[in-house]
Amino acid sequence: AVRILANNGMVLVFPEGTRGEGQREPKKGIGLIASLVNKKIQTVILPVRIRGSEKALPRGSWFIKPHKIKVTIGKGIEPERFSGKGNLEIAKIVMEEIAKL
Repeated sequence: AVRILANNGMVLVFPEGTRGEGQREPKKGIGLIASLVNKKIQTVILPVRIRGSEKALPRGSWFIKPHKIKVTIGKGIEPERFSGKGNLEIAKIVMEEIAKL
């Protein structure tokens, strides 16, 4: 992820690790990824919320079903906001920003 971002690429991470209704706890390692990226690259993290994907591709389904999906893009989280914070705190900040969307 760091190498891709260092080369002006983009990285997409699904912090909950799955699609589903409601907010879940982030997967272990999400804060670590954000922390590493922040320390090495100092890049903005863009929170994005996707709604309706659990109905378009329900658990156990092999085929996508027609369903509207809503994508909401939030304001970027500046790297300074993570300064001095641990991995869990960083994950919490990211998840809180996603929940606001």
